[in-house]
Amino acid sequence: NGLIVYIRHYDEDEEGPDEHSVLYTLNITFNTQLDTNDLNSYLSGDPQFREFDPLPIISALNIILAHYPSRTGINVGRNRFFFPDPTTSKYLGSGLEALKGYYSSVRPTFRQLMVNVNSCTTAFYKEGNLAEAMIEFIRGGGVTRLSSYARGIRIQTSHLGYRQKKSIKRIGDFCAREQSFICEEFGNATITVEEYFHRKYDITLAHATDLPVIGIGPSAAKPVWLPAEVCWILPHQPFRGRLPDDATTSMINYACNFPHVNAENIVQQGLQHLGLQNADSALDEFGISVGTEMAVVPGRVLPPPDIMYGRGQVRVDDRASWNLRDVQFIDPKPLKNWAVLVVRDSGRSDFLGPHDPNLINILNGFTSVCNRSGMTVLSDPAVATVTLPQKGDPSDPLRKQAIEAIRASLRSIRPKPTIVLVMLSNGDKFIYTGLKALCDLVLDVHTVCCHSAKIRKEKGQLQFFANIALKINMKLGGVNHTLDHDSLRWLLNEPTIMFGSDVTHPSPGSLKGTPSIAAVVASIDDKFAHYPASMRLQESRKEMITDLCAM
Repeated sequence: NGLIVYIRHYDEDEEGPDEHSVLYTLNITFNTQLDTNDLNSYLSGDPQFREFDPLPIISALNIILAHYPSRTGINVGRNRFFFPDPTTSKYLGSGLEALKGYYSSVRPTFRQLMVNVNSCTTAFYKEGNLAEAMIEFIRGGGVTRLSSYARGIRIQTSHLGYRQKKSIKRIGDFCAREQSFICEEFGNATITVEEYFHRKYDITLAHATDLPVIGIGPSAAKPVWLPAEVCWILPHQPFRGRLPDDATTSMINYACNFPHVNAENIVQQGLQHLGLQNADSALDEFGISVGTEMAVVPGRVLPPPDIMYGRGQVRVDDRASWNLRDVQFIDPKPLKNWAVLVVRDSGRSDFLGPHDPNLINILNGFTSVCNRSGMTVLSDPAVATVTLPQKGDPSDPLRKQAIEAIRASLRSIRPKPTIVLVMLSNGDKFIYTGLKALCDLVLDVHTVCCHSAKIRKEKGQLQFFANIALKINMKLGGVNHTLDHDSLRWLLNEPTIMFGSDVTHPSPGSLKGTPSIAAVVASIDDKFAHYPASMRLQESRKEMITDLCAM
């Protein structure tokens, strides 16, 4: 007949249910018995169990393993658990922080079951005032994704005199000074959110004009509007959107560790956190034990192919860092009719202008490196500078005015250059993507970008110049290097074309139905150096390429 269980629902951040909590009825019925002897026969390679499906038992074992960390940690996604610790978390900016956790999953192998345990890292909303977090997110470059950033956050309000916990259903299109509604309390008058909070709660809003209002229940279609500054972000909520660029960099630096560091962390802390070595976990009740030693898999390092240049031999150290200062390219192209665009955007390392002595010295040094690499520099570059409008204008979040200033500066260069070396003031993604779209799609001119701060650094400057020369020579149609003859022989025995393809899917937080982007490249020369591309938009999140034949 089954087992009937009654459960009252309450949220993780609440102490327990009350009389208003929703009551759920669970009816648990017997389905099938899982026999581990059948699994053992399957793992041992018994021919009679070739068609055996191990997934039901594997799923059951994963549920048992997840029982302990689900109670002591935060479950994010499938089999991923995070354990808040202020001593190891890292603030990413944009109102977000990174937490480290662990992934665990049971895997069938020959004659045994193994538990795959790995370190993982994800972003969480940092507990604090919602308005301050939204302002930080906007400053971090997330102004166009503010709606996806805040939607779904659990917040606690501070204006009612008691704790009210709600989820954000939507982000409004207007600020508190502009968003109005019909208020029954004040005689069905049409009143703004700012005025209502001043009259009802005697609260003068600090962000009445620079932040949109947020809508809480009962639904996204009929929201109750609140100013963000009276909302407090509750802790331990994972961020499921796309990270701003600065936060992405911080996340990569925080999450990237050497393998032995992750291994030590898993053995010393991870097994305890996941309950694999804890006496009060559910494993003993099911007769399950997990070893404490990692499996050792023998491996070897394959010898890499040699890289051939026109003259000289590239030096590669034990960290796979290349030194290109004393080599010549296989097929260097002359550098003529080129230009330099200096972008000034309130950066500390911005050049003063075309006659800045530091800029002149850098261009002389870069020219010298190009000549040594075989790229004969036949003319001095035309140098143009552009000072961009100050960023932060709420009416121009994509910085279109700045791109127009860049367009005017590039069009002032006569004659039209073949390629432009662009020295950017900072890593503003709207400037970079706007510049690339302008030059590739409108002006039809090649560009190579670098940061003014990086090209100024004297340490490693010659190597930096060489890296830029690599990019310029390729865009001029040259060939920088190729594989040694022995490595290429099998490709050259017959006429060979090398293809590559990939599909890029929408990032988390994208609008529903955002298309995926399919791309195919193919080699066009016997050195396998140049790969023209063909791109198509296709159905969202479809992995197979729809128009492969046409591409």
